[in-house]
Amino acid sequence: MKRVVVVTLCALLGCASTPRPVRVEVAVASRWSVEPAPEPAAANLQATAASWASWASWASWASSASWSSFQSSELAELLAIAASYSLDNASAQARIAQQEALIRVARAPLFPTLGATVSVSGQSENGRSLGSFSGGFFDAGLVAGYEADVWGENGRRLAAAKSRSSAARYDGAITQLLVAAGVADAYFEVLAIRERMTNAKTNLEATRRVLELVEAKARAGMALAREVAQQKVLVASEGVRVEQLAQAEADTRVTLAIALGREPTAVAVRAESLDTVADPSISLAGVEAPARLLTRRPDVARAEAQLAAQDSDVEAARAALLPKLRLDASIAFQSVFFSTNYDGNSIVYNGMVSLNQPILDGGERRGQREAALALKLEAETEYRRVVITAVSDVERALRAIDSLEKQLVQQRIAVDESRRAFGLIESEYKAGAEESLSVLDAQRTLIRVDDDFSQMRLAKLRAAVALVKALGGGWSAAH
Repeated sequence: MKRVVVVTLCALLGCASTPRPVRVEVAVASRWSVEPAPEPAAANLQATAASWASWASWASWASSASWSSFQSSELAELLAIAASYSLDNASAQARIAQQEALIRVARAPLFPTLGATVSVSGQSENGRSLGSFSGGFFDAGLVAGYEADVWGENGRRLAAAKSRSSAARYDGAITQLLVAAGVADAYFEVLAIRERMTNAKTNLEATRRVLELVEAKARAGMALAREVAQQKVLVASEGVRVEQLAQAEADTRVTLAIALGREPTAVAVRAESLDTVADPSISLAGVEAPARLLTRRPDVARAEAQLAAQDSDVEAARAALLPKLRLDASIAFQSVFFSTNYDGNSIVYNGMVSLNQPILDGGERRGQREAALALKLEAETEYRRVVITAVSDVERALRAIDSLEKQLVQQRIAVDESRRAFGLIESEYKAGAEESLSVLDAQRTLIRVDDDFSQMRLAKLRAAVALVKALGGGWSAAH
């Protein structure tokens, strides 16, 4: 008996140990395809300094890739609210708790079971008379059982449960990252719409001012009725755009509230433009190499944990094909009362060792093993997909930032020149040196380039959000 106990303990300790790591080779490039952008010329720096706050070091931001890099205290407040109230985060925490509980479930078969039994029975010596009671028995005892994990099946199932618990924690980090990115995107969109609305109101006032000038000229016989009508159309169109932007701003604040897990009326945004947010606008040189990315993404860590879980499931399914060794023992106190033949107490011991090996099961266990192998193959494929997606996400964000940085420099020039051209043409029209059609074209151009500039600023900040998310949002495998 002692030898059996020693073998069982060795099997238990061996199977409860951490399983070997599972590795899947995925080739990644040694560097990003986007070349570092050259430093902007002095004139370009002066053109953007008035409305853009630049980061002192892109490299330091890329190494941390955290939301604080946007240098917005209001964004930090909103992210703190999301961390406390987001319903998505709450659901992720519930899933983590479920997996932690399943670890305890998977650990239970590694330990002996102990149960208590109590029974009372009576008997009659005269089978024809139900009333002739001749005695009874009272039994109370303990029943212990243990299935020795000789082949490591239960240990592997515990290892799989631990890996799935790790995957759930990584999934929680992914959820937090997605929630934070959603909050940042919605916040920046609110600011961009407000900025566009401010520009639209300014342009609306300018079109009204020109309309008054055209109407005055028409009364003096210096402008045609169609010129007045054309200007009124532009004024009305710009008034409609102001209302559309107001509605879009309200809708986006609702989206922000949903991301925060709060009632829309409980969410207020103080900032009025994107000028309050730092702009990632220096260079791309500081972004780490693709190989380092794999330690910064929680979805990669989750895929690794899921792969480890499937590997443990394969080992458990293989062990399930082998015989099972079970030890059972019981001890009971038995008392006889009101007996005409015997009166006394006794203690009964019982022990049993059994070896169980199913011979015919219709292929169930082999089917389970084949299913586990297929699931492992799927997990390997998913891991490769996640790695490729991670690298692609960074590439996409880097390209977007690089392109939008160049576009914004040119668009800033277009805005400044359109505003200057409109001012000159308006003055010339007032002096009678220009036609109303030139003024109309200048107004339309200014409205378009103004709005495009605000949307480009938003697009660049969204690309920065995407890059923060692609780099793990400050998360790393050391978490």
